[in-house]
Amino acid sequence: IHLELDVSELNGDIRAGDHIAIYPRNDTNAVTEI
Repeated sequence: IHLELDVSELNGDIRAGDHIAIYPRNDTNAVTEI
């Protein structure tokens, strides 16, 4: 399963607590937040 990692909100700086959403390419309605 191919997953796209949306890091547009992180401005290149990943910190604990930042919002990270994974959108499966085959189902844009399914969002997994980690």
